Amino acid sequence: MEALRGALQRDDQRDAASGPPAPGSRSTRRQADHEHHAHDARISEGLSKALYRCSSISIGDPAIRYALRAGRGLEVFDDGELKIHAYVDVGYPATSGTDFYWTMDAISVAVESMQVEHAIEKAVSQIETKTAEALEILAEKSPSPGGR
Repeated sequence: MEALRGALQRDDQRDAASGPPAPGSRSTRRQADHEHHAHDARISEGLSKALYRCSSISIGDPAIRYALRAGRGLEVFDDGELKIHAYVDVGYPATSGTDFYWTMDAISVAVESMQVEHAIEKAVSQIETKTAEALEILAEKSPSPGGR
């Protein structure tokens, strides 16, 4: 558990040092704990700490952006379970129209196990592969400067 806490703290420091996002990109991050999810017992039951992050690259008119979004989340439960979630999509977020959508099957391991590092590496590998596919679709189907 201490190793995971340390990794999250290093992530906080890296965010502070990285400065503002590049134009056309956005990275949002939300940390949550049990109190934030009190409204939904299915989400909050046993959840002690969570970190969610979504990054996006968008193209086109601000009124109707064409975007690649990648979201990932780590959840640590009171019983010592770590769950890793991720998704990647490409499309028009304002209209929910997508040209590509992928959700990773949640990966679950015990925080204190030797499998945590392997689970994170497996998740990162899947996210990298799907993000590369999504970038190809973004380049192929992105709207031209004068419209689609």
